[in-house]
Amino acid sequence: MLFLVPIVEGKSETECLPALLKRIWHEAPFVREDQDTLIVLPSIETKGKNQLLSSDSFLGAKLGEASIYLQHKVKDPTIHRGRILIQFDADDACPVEQSQGLLARIQQSHAHLMPQILCVVAVRKLEDWFVASAASLAGKLGFPADMQVPDSFEKGNGERWLTEQKQRLDPQTRYSKTTDAKPITAALDLTQCHTHSRSFRRLCSLLEALRTSPADTPASGA
Repeated sequence: MLFLVPIVEGKSETECLPALLKRIWHEAPFVREDQDTLIVLPSIETKGKNQLLSSDSFLGAKLGEASIYLQHKVKDPTIHRGRILIQFDADDACPVEQSQGLLARIQQSHAHLMPQILCVVAVRKLEDWFVASAASLAGKLGFPADMQVPDSFEKGNGERWLTEQKQRLDPQTRYSKTTDAKPITAALDLTQCHTHSRSFRRLCSLLEALRTSPADTPASGA
């Protein structure tokens, strides 16, 4: 049994990332199927990433909170595993540099937690994963029936693009994180997202590694 605590930026990620993780674990054809159970514990919200990336005390507090969650759940390390998944948006920065920088700080200040840490950074925003599966959302949830995955979408603004697509049908509407993110997460095609988004493939690879690693040999995220 695998217990996973997400650390995320905001409310929409708090709601939709656990659902996405469960879908990948149970439905994705590119993640090996087995009998291990994934339990996603309540997400820890950071209200943006700035403090997470700049304040060691803030980072330590969030890691400590996640660690306490796991201590209450992982009773037998031979059959239970616990991991902390940190997910945030790169925005205009380099996702690789941000991920590596964060993990380096954790290594310096909380080395004992490193075997439990996974980190995934969306190239710009979580919405890029929605855009990566745009064709599977066509004709649903207020999107036009001819919607397709745009070229070089990770260089643009996913939220703006989703709004533009909705406004093709209704100029008065727009994409909203609070109302649209959760139903999109439930409807998107995982294989299509996997094909078009490198950061989503990384998330899936980390989950696959967790499936194939023994209980006493933690999978590492980098």
